Amino acid sequence: MSILLALVLISCANAEEIDSSFDDINDRIDLIEESLEEQKEEYEQQISEL
Repeated sequence: MSILLALVLISCANAEEIDSSFDDINDRIDLIEESLEEQKEEYEQQISEL
């Protein structure tokens, strides 16, 4: 019984780590999207100045 409880606790801890990893990945994706949007605006401004 205690082995089963230990396995359940380990799997819950692993699930929390996975959720945390996905949050980190989503944050990085958001930063990349913001950076790309800024670059797009800069390029559009440069093109309009030509």
